Amino acid sequence: MLLASLYLPGAILSLLLKLDVRALFSWERIKEAWFARFWAVYGPLSREGATGNVKPLVEAAYGVVLDIGPGGGEWVVSF
Repeated sequence: MLLASLYLPGAILSLLLKLDVRALFSWERIKEAWFARFWAVYGPLSREGATGNVKPLVEAAYGVVLDIGPGGGEWVVSF
């Protein structure tokens, strides 16, 4: 939680720099910007840490496979 909280000031600053003042009055828009900044760093790191467990599952998958979750599709790329 501490690491995630460190990305909040940067998210607010990025909204200010984009002159997106309306977003500053929307908690949902702030959370989206916050999560995007956080996940841009920790998404790839989580993929690296979990590859040993996930890789066999992804390799065994067939048919239509959906990558559903909060991230940016880290598991969509082939191994």
